[in-house]
Amino acid sequence: THIVSSIGPLTPPLTIDHSTSSPIPSCSTTALCYLPTRFQRMVEFYHTEIPIAYRDLGLGDLLVVQGFRWAETTKLLVIPTCPFVRRYLAKNNTNCDCVVENENEGL
Repeated sequence: THIVSSIGPLTPPLTIDHSTSSPIPSCSTTALCYLPTRFQRMVEFYHTEIPIAYRDLGLGDLLVVQGFRWAETTKLLVIPTCPFVRRYLAKNNTNCDCVVENENEGL
């Protein structure tokens, strides 16, 4: 499996290349989903998708870490509404400067 970070304005922060040597089938999708908000410099992380067969391998954590790196690099604020992302932040006692609880807090 090849993991590639791509950083740019509102581009996916992480791509996983399912090559022939990958243990993850090419029909599987891993994703950290985000939406723009009413404000140009703010996004919402609303869902993390990991195929059941590949859960508990750290892929979700990797997606979240790369997602926050992308947000910090592109100077975006993040509203974490995804339960997995919220658990990750609490479990790892992570304090990212880019995290806000709602749009009003980010203004």
